[in-house]
Amino acid sequence: MSNSIELLTSAERMLAEVASVGDAQQAIAVAEAAKLYARQAKLGTAAVNHATVIKMRAERLMAVMVDKGQAEGTIANAGQPAKSVESIVRAPDNTSPATLDDLGITRQRLAEARQLTRFTDAELTEMAEKASNRDRELSRQRLLREARDRATDEARAAADAAPLVTASCRILHCSLTEMVLDPDSVDLMFTDPPYPGEFLPLWSDLGELAAKALKPGGLLIAYSGQLYLPEAMSRLAEHLDYWWMNAITHVGAFFQMRARHVQVGWKPLLVYRKPGGDLPPWMNDIVTDGVREKSGHDWQQSEAEAGYWVERLTEPGSLVVDPFLGSGTTAAVAKKLGRRFIGCDVDPLAVQRTKERLA
Repeated sequence: MSNSIELLTSAERMLAEVASVGDAQQAIAVAEAAKLYARQAKLGTAAVNHATVIKMRAERLMAVMVDKGQAEGTIANAGQPAKSVESIVRAPDNTSPATLDDLGITRQRLAEARQLTRFTDAELTEMAEKASNRDRELSRQRLLREARDRATDEARAAADAAPLVTASCRILHCSLTEMVLDPDSVDLMFTDPPYPGEFLPLWSDLGELAAKALKPGGLLIAYSGQLYLPEAMSRLAEHLDYWWMNAITHVGAFFQMRARHVQVGWKPLLVYRKPGGDLPPWMNDIVTDGVREKSGHDWQQSEAEAGYWVERLTEPGSLVVDPFLGSGTTAAVAKKLGRRFIGCDVDPLAVQRTKERLA
């Protein structure tokens, strides 16, 4: 019993003195040790849940410290290995920022810690007490699910209550089948649909929408994976004419397609055209991708790629459409290049992220 009390006391003291990412990580480790000891010594759920609350509070502080370090430039998402993590985190004027790898923090762990910031200290304590009264351990996974549900509910309310609609931009929370576009009004549809097999029907819906909304001769350009490429092409061809297949060549490490034992060094961009009209402007069919951008969305594409084709194939004032917003890359590019834009997504978080990005 004394060991558990000593560990909990030490963890609470560390929590009160957290001044860096390293401090927070130490508090997390000690709280985890106290939790394991309390469980193994059968000290009861109250002791286990007490340690869990300390650990989650330390995780929240870790996320806050990382965000602060990234804002100050002392912590980067990627960079050179750091010689001394603590010296870098504590010294804002150091020119060699620590990466998440240097700090021993995975992106998933950081994302979960950020989700926990949605709970106040009082809420965590109250939930721990309720769980202890039922002789149950406070479930971290349950808290993470509740945090995600809160984020989704907040984003859905924001997306539905205040859709972003300006003279040049409309951001909508809906599916592409619910998207209403004037016939023959769109100059370019540039988008990144989901690649897995269960989403293949969406490619037929996308082709149908493009066939109605594109101006005669207008192009649909869609990112695609290789695994279901024939099926995606077949579905687009139900409504549009095949025009070309462009390619994004990857810089750095290749993606591993384990199902086919292939190191993937490029990504297809399918180009389909609505019959009629003039020929499109000249374009290159191979573009090297920009620096990977994953800050807003797991599958976020680079602005450099979208920017090339939007600028090449449209004029200022042209209408660009993206029915799979994701992180809003196409929307951001259209805004920077002076194009009108309409986009939508079924994910309220994607809609909210895009609105914040444009703002």
